[in-house]
Amino acid sequence: MAIKIFITDDHYMVIEGIRSLLQYEKNIEWMGHAMNANSCLAFLKNQQPDIILMDISLPDKNGIELCKEVKEMYPGIFIIGLSTFNQQSFIQKMMENGASGYVLKNASQVELMEAIQTVIK
Repeated sequence: MAIKIFITDDHYMVIEGIRSLLQYEKNIEWMGHAMNANSCLAFLKNQQPDIILMDISLPDKNGIELCKEVKEMYPGIFIIGLSTFNQQSFIQKMMENGASGYVLKNASQVELMEAIQTVIK
């Protein structure tokens, strides 16, 4: 069964980059993206992915708060934080708020798939 992936990130190039890394993976179903927290929450009202790849810094609310909100409303959704190197303390807070892991934005396709597979298991 395919793993349903959704991404929340405010940078279109990051979204497209991740989508292109995952598009040929047989067991991945791309559900779409949101560029801010409100769009993410609106999407989740109608359908739930297995995993949300969630940026830590979003324009309307930070990913740490959004992570907590999503986990309270939809405890079955796994969240993988997306971050840059200098956000170690934010990553820690995101994990405390229910994220199952994190991936650096410079990760390879292999690293991204490993993170997805690990979280699903």
